[in-house]
Amino acid sequence: MKYALIVFGLCFGLSGCAAHRQGVPEQRQSYVHEQLPFAVSEAMAKDAMARLAVLYPPGRTALYLQKPVLSPEQVKRARERLAGEKAARLVQAQTPVSAPAKGRKGKGSKSQSGQPAESPIAQLAVPEPRLFIDAFESELRQAGFRIVSAADGESPRVSWTIDRLATEPHEPESWYLRLQVADRQVRRIVSRVYDGRGVARAGFAEGRME
Repeated sequence: MKYALIVFGLCFGLSGCAAHRQGVPEQRQSYVHEQLPFAVSEAMAKDAMARLAVLYPPGRTALYLQKPVLSPEQVKRARERLAGEKAARLVQAQTPVSAPAKGRKGKGSKSQSGQPAESPIAQLAVPEPRLFIDAFESELRQAGFRIVSAADGESPRVSWTIDRLATEPHEPESWYLRLQVADRQVRRIVSRVYDGRGVARAGFAEGRME
């Protein structure tokens, strides 16, 4: 119940000035907190795509994504985070769950050449870490949406705000997604809250202005 109230507040509280501008809030450039965990960004991207697929038929809809404009320094920091996350995932994938007992030879512990066999875990493909915009655009294209490079007045415009949700010091970290989707008939504001692992804390809350 707590998180349901939060997401409703994100839908309506952050656009409270809408009634003073013909009922439609200004649609601003997107924003994503620089420290958003990759697990959260990827979960948000899948959920946002699924929500858009409910609103518009994927195979027949082109979308205009109002992507964040990053400075050279922000791009540099993003690349460094991606490289660090990729290295961490590789280390985690190659770390055995438990070492074999001393003095015992595990089945298949050596190859025919006498060298230690490579761990099956190390042979698994490690998923590439992705920023929200990369994951979101990939999910949309895979679902059948077409992405246009400029606003054309016909394609729905999509922008987003992703930020850390203020919580008490003893509470676990929370993040929120606020998705704004506008077409020629209606503007929707869709919000959802997630924990630090990318698990949704509540369902989507949606507000709309025609």
